[in-house]
Amino acid sequence: PGPADPQITHSLSNPGAFFGSVAVGTTVFDGLRTDLSLSYQSRMNVKGQWIAPAAGAPHANMDVDVSSWIVMANVFAEPLALAGYESPIRPFVTGGLGVAFNQMDDWTRTNPAAVQPVRTFEGNTETSFAWSIGGGVSASLGDLFGLGRPIDLDLTYRYIDAGKVQ
Repeated sequence: PGPADPQITHSLSNPGAFFGSVAVGTTVFDGLRTDLSLSYQSRMNVKGQWIAPAAGAPHANMDVDVSSWIVMANVFAEPLALAGYESPIRPFVTGGLGVAFNQMDDWTRTNPAAVQPVRTFEGNTETSFAWSIGGGVSASLGDLFGLGRPIDLDLTYRYIDAGKVQ
């Protein structure tokens, strides 16, 4: 922010909020696979404190709920499988590119010192570029459903940047 821009500190919280994904993919060759995923971040409450630069003190508080749908193409590289080592448990690194549909509900600003202490502003929905990077382990479950195709279960830590909504 510039010298006249407000500083906003915020926290995300919502007991029971979650982030979940489902994906369908294929193995390109041993150690390299791809998938297409659909993810949902449930409503998260964002509370922030707006600090006015001139006063250097809290000016107002804001409160809003946000949620996101994310569609992403992902690539997974399994270093041990690429080196020829075979195991039912395989570590991997992953990265993805996609699009996010971010929704911000109407938001409230509270400033006890203002003539109108509580104001509500219109929310918005925006489509943004999304990307991710991460790592984890994959466990082979075999042909779990009798479809003639192997099923893998992944445990992944992933950083996702879903863009913005304002």
